[in-house]
Amino acid sequence: MIRLFRALLMLLFGIGYLPLCAAQDPGFTEQEQEWIASHPVINVAVGADWRPLEYVENGVYKGLSAEYLKAISRVSGLQFRWVPGASWSEAREALNKGQVELLPAVSEAFSTPALRDKIAYSQPYFAGSTLIVTRANSPTVYDPRQLSGKKVAIKGGGGYERSLREQYPGIQLLTVVTPSEALDLVATGEAEAAIDVDTALLPIMQRRYLGALHIAGTIVDMPAVVSMGVSRDQPLLLSIINKSIGSLTALETDQMIERWVVPTDYGLPSWPIVLHYYRWQALAATCLFALFAVLVYRALKARRRAERSERDKAMFLAVMSHEIRTPMSAILSSIELLERAKLAPEEARLAKVAASGANGLLELLDDVLDFSKMEANKVTLDCKASDIAALAREAVSIAEIRAQEKGLPLMLKLRLEEGVWPVIDAQRVRQVLNNLISNAVKFTAAGRVEVSLDLSMAQEDSALGVLSIKVEDSGIGIAKRAQSRLFRAFAQADQSTTRQFGGTGLGLRICKDLVELMQGDIQLHSQPGKGTVVEVQIPVALSRQAESAAPLVSLDDSARQATAEQYPEDCQPASLTVLVVEDHPQNRFVIERQLHALGYAAVLVETGQAALDSIAETAFDIVLLDCNLPDIDGYTVASRIRQSELGSERHVPIIAISAMVGPEHLDASLSAGIDGVLSKPLRLNELRSTIEMWCDTGQSLTPSVMDEPATATSLHEEFLLTSEADLAKLRQAVSAADWRQVARTAHRIVGAALSLGRPDIAGFARAIEQEASAPGLSALSVGAVQRLESALRNSHGPEQADHRS
Repeated sequence: MIRLFRALLMLLFGIGYLPLCAAQDPGFTEQEQEWIASHPVINVAVGADWRPLEYVENGVYKGLSAEYLKAISRVSGLQFRWVPGASWSEAREALNKGQVELLPAVSEAFSTPALRDKIAYSQPYFAGSTLIVTRANSPTVYDPRQLSGKKVAIKGGGGYERSLREQYPGIQLLTVVTPSEALDLVATGEAEAAIDVDTALLPIMQRRYLGALHIAGTIVDMPAVVSMGVSRDQPLLLSIINKSIGSLTALETDQMIERWVVPTDYGLPSWPIVLHYYRWQALAATCLFALFAVLVYRALKARRRAERSERDKAMFLAVMSHEIRTPMSAILSSIELLERAKLAPEEARLAKVAASGANGLLELLDDVLDFSKMEANKVTLDCKASDIAALAREAVSIAEIRAQEKGLPLMLKLRLEEGVWPVIDAQRVRQVLNNLISNAVKFTAAGRVEVSLDLSMAQEDSALGVLSIKVEDSGIGIAKRAQSRLFRAFAQADQSTTRQFGGTGLGLRICKDLVELMQGDIQLHSQPGKGTVVEVQIPVALSRQAESAAPLVSLDDSARQATAEQYPEDCQPASLTVLVVEDHPQNRFVIERQLHALGYAAVLVETGQAALDSIAETAFDIVLLDCNLPDIDGYTVASRIRQSELGSERHVPIIAISAMVGPEHLDASLSAGIDGVLSKPLRLNELRSTIEMWCDTGQSLTPSVMDEPATATSLHEEFLLTSEADLAKLRQAVSAADWRQVARTAHRIVGAALSLGRPDIAGFARAIEQEASAPGLSALSVGAVQRLESALRNSHGPEQADHRS
């Protein structure tokens, strides 16, 4: 800051008093001017490192002497050309050979007789003191003779070396290339002292050895008076240089001293010096750095572990979703078909209980998956203009069956402007409505449940508005202290509520997360014994273009929670043929029975290639396609079907049937040319609605009554046949150490066993699947396959006996 202030003062002084500080007329004679004209370029040689007087850095000549040469050039018009050289000795040699005419920085007192014979000295332009520098614990040196017998470091090849050897022969001189190296020797204890000019030593001491090295004394009879040395055969050049230096003002010379002597940068100290004088500080810094590195490593490791855990959790949930939905498809579809059969009252009640439990399990699975996606920030919104009135009626109709069973009036109040639709994610809003209405019906034994929707504009003719949803019931209510917990995951009012009504405690948390994702707000007000009110407000854009609306009902939403419709007894089956592509035997069997119940003919295949072959030979009305097939995945099959249709007017509807859920599956299906998506388990009502949507069925379909004992027997026999074939594949894959095929075959056995209600077989098969999926596997555990074989053998006798009885 002081230097900046000083520079500003000098600048102002220079501007304000320019005539006073300009260089004086040097008074060159006519002969000198002629000489300048005939000798415009002067060659110079310098020592490579005598900072700050002269040195070479990155091939550029710098220092105080270089600055004086620039000033002389401005005054006289001469140009000075530096002849490269590595040392002071080479500079003297260049002068001796006549390669240069000028040595810019020499001291007459330190010059050798031979050099004095070669050059004439200009008037001095700098004078410095000769310092003796020692370590802090060394004694003061008043006389250089005190250093007799001791090692003293000096820059070699110059005047100091010659003068010290002549005047103080008892000193042991250690010659180095630069003053910095001389101080290094003193700092490390290899030399007792270093001797050089103050301008060379002081800046290095202050920057690199502050507190470690000190000035022990000066050599009074050895001042460093610096001049320019001019070849003796160039007397006019010497005169020109003297006159030029003499014409410089005090301000100019002060500026040069300020620029070069004070701020000279001598770089950083060497590592040995740092370690010698700052070893404890260096040790502390190293320990701190090591500690920091360990903490950073542990943080990165924890982050990678967390990310891996998130990936593993997502993969686990995806696999579990698929694994649970696959057997659940067979279970729920079978129960639904069973409910259509002519059952005794007690059997009908048991079937209804089984259906309720299976639906509850499926709802639990959906809640856990939704919560996991929310936690991982994987839920994205797909906003389109939607008919909120139809969406609300749909949500109420789904809950109306349960409300009617409890004798509860379920009312819907709408305050909507005709033709104005909100731009929303219909699926997410439907999910919020379904959760809130389901909770209201569940926790209300008597009274009523009222659902209100209001779509208000922010201002007249505005394109923005607010969608308000209000669900009010007269149920059990919630205590004040418990209300704050309800929006937490897996939380309910109290344990008695969980025991009485069941549930996961995820519904309200999912609603809250979805509403906040839509930039909305959700509030709950409740009084014990009087009821509960939940209010939701969502900011929305408004659209008056009804044609751009999103479809209200996805193929796998509303019908999933509805009971199977009763069809008229006098209807005839429609003449439709459905291609079913499904690798799981139990699911193939159940889907075939469902299609038979709906009056459709079914062709069943279990691989993607078989599906392509069938499509090539037969014209089907619609294709039900599983996306997880053993040879070609369903997306590829659909893409190939669409490619085969190019150039023709044929377009067979393709509906994906899969245990996979989520936007990735939907996007992949649409990209492959699939027309719709049904999630397992398939329900009769949604299956019928989908087929009617894509095919001209002509009329309603005739229901059929199933022979449930025969169905169960066929299903068990199919399992036994399939498991024997899978077991043979498993043995073959184990022998070939094809662990991927081992895991896939074991996975098939797991799904089939769970569908049949044999968790023991599924457990043995899952153990093989998990072990085969482990990286670096060389062999399966002893007895793994034998245990599975034994469990399958045991399933033959007793089960068959049950079917025969």
